[in-house]
Amino acid sequence: MKVKRQLKWQMWVIGVVIAAVVGGGAVWLWQNPQSQASQKTAKQTVIASHPKDTKMAKKVRPVSLQHRLTHRWQTAVPTKHPKVDVAVFAPTTRQTYHYTNQSQPTTYCAASTIKVGILVQLLHQRDQGVVTLSGNDQQQAAQMIQQSDNDSADYLLFDRLGGSAALVSLYQNLGMTHSHAAPVNWGLSTTTAADQLQLLKVIFYPNHYLSSASRRYAQRLMGTVASDQAWGVSKGAQHFELKNGWLDADDAGHWAVNSVGHVVESKGARQGYLMAIYTNDDSDETSGIRLVNRIAQATNVELGK
Repeated sequence: MKVKRQLKWQMWVIGVVIAAVVGGGAVWLWQNPQSQASQKTAKQTVIASHPKDTKMAKKVRPVSLQHRLTHRWQTAVPTKHPKVDVAVFAPTTRQTYHYTNQSQPTTYCAASTIKVGILVQLLHQRDQGVVTLSGNDQQQAAQMIQQSDNDSADYLLFDRLGGSAALVSLYQNLGMTHSHAAPVNWGLSTTTAADQLQLLKVIFYPNHYLSSASRRYAQRLMGTVASDQAWGVSKGAQHFELKNGWLDADDAGHWAVNSVGHVVESKGARQGYLMAIYTNDDSDETSGIRLVNRIAQATNVELGK
C-alpha cells in the first residue's frame, strides 16, 4: 500500500512540474518580445498601423543657399533686360554665390564704382612707400568716395597714380581677369560682379595687399557716404559700407547703375558679407536704382536671417 501511495505521490508531483514548465514556457513565449513569433507579429502590426512612416523617415535634403538666393534674384529680376550681374561672398561658408540673367559671359560698365579701385591702389602704393598722402590727397579721397566727386577721381588717378596703368596693375595683382581700365574715361571701364568681390575682400578682410590702417581708412569712407547715395547694397541692411555708380554710358539712355559694398548683421561686427550688383542698359537712372534696390533687398532678406 505504501509503495502504491508513494508512486501516486511521485506521479502527481511529476505532473505538477510538467504543467508548471509547459505553462511557464507559454507565458514566457507570450511575454518575451525577443521571440521570433512576437517580433514578426509586432513588425506586421507597425507596418499595418503606420504605412507612411517609412516615407516620412526619408531624409529631406535642405535647399542650398545658392538655390535660395537664385530664387530671390530671379523674382527681383523678371526679364533678361536690363543686363544684371550679382555676386555675393559669405565668409561663414567661404563661398561665392552668383547670378546673371545673361546667357553669354558679359562685362559691365563700372561707372563710379571704379573709384573704389582708385582708392585701393592709392592706399596700396602708400603702404609700399611709393606715395605719401598729403592732407589734400585725403580730402580728395573723401570727396571721391563720400560724394562720388569726379574731379577728385581725376586728380587721384591721373595726377597721383599716373593714369589707368595703375588700375591695370591693380587688376593683375588681385586676379581680376575680367576687368579692363579705360585709358581716359575711367567710368567706361568694364568689370564683373565677381571681379569686384576680389577688390572688396582686400578692404574688408585681412590680406597682404592693404595694411590694417589702410583697410580701416577705406572702410570709414565707404561707411560715411552722403545720405542721398545710401541706396543699393544698403537696402534692407542696418549696417553697411558701400560705393554706388550711375552713368548714361552712351548718352542715349543706356544707363549703368551699380552698387558694391559690405553688409554686417550687427554694429561692430566685421565679418558680414560682400555684395556686388551691376546693371547695364537701364532705361534711366531712377529705374536702375529701383532694380538695384530690389536685388539688394532680396539678398539682405536671405542672408540676414
